[in-house]
Amino acid sequence: MKRSLIFVGGLLALAATAYVGTRLWAQGTGTPAAPAQTRIAFVNIEIVFQNYNKAKTYKEEMEKTVAPFRAEAEKLKADMMKWQRELEDPISATKIPDFNKERWAEGVKANKRKLEDLSAQVGKLVGKKNEEQVTQLYKEVNDMVQRYAGEKGFHVVLCYGESTKLSPLGFENISRKVQGMEGTGCVSFMYIAPGLDISQPVTDALNRNYPGPNAVVPTSGKQQP
Repeated sequence: MKRSLIFVGGLLALAATAYVGTRLWAQGTGTPAAPAQTRIAFVNIEIVFQNYNKAKTYKEEMEKTVAPFRAEAEKLKADMMKWQRELEDPISATKIPDFNKERWAEGVKANKRKLEDLSAQVGKLVGKKNEEQVTQLYKEVNDMVQRYAGEKGFHVVLCYGESTKLSPLGFENISRKVQGMEGTGCVSFMYIAPGLDISQPVTDALNRNYPGPNAVVPTSGKQQP
C-alpha cells in the first residue's frame, strides 16, 4: 500500500513538473501560450479587391490604357473571321477570284502575327505596372486585416477566393475549387458561421482611408446658402 502511494505520488509530481516546465519554456522563448478560445475569421479576397476604391481606380486606369489596343485587336479579329468564313464557305469560295483567295489567306496570317505583336506590346506596357498595383493592394489589405483582427480580438484570419459571379454550388465553381485543392493542396471552406466573414468590414475600413477620386469630401465651416 505504501509503495502504491509513493508510485502515484511520483507520477503526480512528474506530471506537475512537465506542465510547469512547458509553461516556463514557452515564456522563456517568448512564445505566447495559446488562448483559451481561439477566434478565427475569414476574408474573401475577391470581394475586397472588387469593392476597394483604390482597386477600382487602378482597374479604370488600366482599362483606359488598354482600350486603344483592345479596339485594334477587335478589328483585326473581325477581319480575320470575315476572310476565314468566306474562304471556308463552299458557296462563297466558288465566287471568289483566286487572287482574292490568296490575298485573304495571307491577310489571316498577317493579322495573327499582328495580334501576337499587339499582345506582347500590351504586356510590356502594363505588365510591370499591374504587378506593382496588385502587390500594393495586397499589402494594404494585409495590413488592414491585421489591424482589424487586433481590434476585434481575432487570433487567426484565413484568406480565401470565392467567386461573386458563379453559383456557389454550381458545377463551374465546384470544379474550380476541386481543381485548386487537388493541384495545390490548398484548403477551401465549406461553412463559415455568421459573423466570422470580415470581408465587408475590412473593405469598409480600407475605403475610409481611400474614399476614391469621385468621393464628396465635406468642407469645414458654414455652408453657403
